[in-house]
Amino acid sequence: MVIIAHGGSTAVAVRNAIRVGMETFEHRVNPHIEGSLKVISGG
Repeated sequence: MVIIAHGGSTAVAVRNAIRVGMETFEHRVNPHIEGSLKVISGG
């Protein structure tokens, strides 16, 4: 997982990026993406 916050981001923007990263991890988004890719690739 990669969350990008640009150099000019405000403290609020960085906080939101961290929150989104935590939510992504908690909701196990990467394993869902991996599973979907396996299905569409036939693996």
